[in-house]
Amino acid sequence: MYDERRAAGPLAGGSRRGGRPEALLAQQMSQVIAFCRDSAGRAEPARDNKSSWELFYGAHAAHVRRIALSSGVRPADLDDCCQEAWIEVVRRLAEGRYNPNCGRLTGWISVVVRNKSIDFVRGLGRRIEVSFADLDFLPAQSNLDPAVLFERKRRDEILHAALAELVRRTSTATFDALYQSSIEERDGSAVAADLGLTVEQVRYRRRRAKRSLRKLLGHRPIWLELLQD
Repeated sequence: MYDERRAAGPLAGGSRRGGRPEALLAQQMSQVIAFCRDSAGRAEPARDNKSSWELFYGAHAAHVRRIALSSGVRPADLDDCCQEAWIEVVRRLAEGRYNPNCGRLTGWISVVVRNKSIDFVRGLGRRIEVSFADLDFLPAQSNLDPAVLFERKRRDEILHAALAELVRRTSTATFDALYQSSIEERDGSAVAADLGLTVEQVRYRRRRAKRSLRKLLGHRPIWLELLQD
């Protein structure tokens, strides 16, 4: 029989006899919620909050997978479904939608995951294709921890916001020179032919666009390769 307390460990919610003090459990859960709020708000989570999140995720990961399978998710789709379910858990915790006075945390997670899994199964019949941009957000199977996923999405959202602003600040040809050369990684001569420019003009416009993008990104080191001249 599934034992919620043993599976969820120190972050199951509620008090424990002979285990950690209830006040410490409450502190750890508050750190988990703080991590979720930071992740949802695209802020850098504190180290202690991230550590508590990793404990929380590890404690409940197997249970989430069992709930998804019992809700009709096929084994081949399990990783994708669990990823979406965890994102929903993070989002709801960030919004303060878990009330410890209304039931155990594990039961609350079960309801969230079950509802998301049912939606996932129904949605499979409506999915026609996934855009190439969406594929960049999906972690490898060995990296399904939502902490990793949120960090990737946070960085990607910052980059896309900066690119959207760059579109407004530069000409179409200048933006395309950067986008096609540095993001799509097309050959310079092919970009030049597509834009009706010389190769040197493409390089000049790309350098100008990169200088503007550096300012918009605040010189963040995570995109050094993209921003190098």
